[in-house]
Amino acid sequence: MPQSTYQQYEAGINEPKFSTLIQIADYFDVSIDYLIGRTTVRKSWDKAGDRMISELSCLRNSRAKEAILTLLREIRQEEK
Repeated sequence: MPQSTYQQYEAGINEPKFSTLIQIADYFDVSIDYLIGRTTVRKSWDKAGDRMISELSCLRNSRAKEAILTLLREIRQEEK
């Protein structure tokens, strides 16, 4: 990709196609949500449940949060 194209994306002059977003995310090893500012979680979804666990940290209902975390841990154990 030409540097000028990437600079236009960063400056908001042009927007990349979805396929280009995937390539950029893969290149930098981040999620598309991170690229577009929807999350602060940098890593792609490469390990079962890791990103979900990070996102759950903001839940206020502690009982619901713990139930979901327990389920995710059980799923992770079954995958190993």
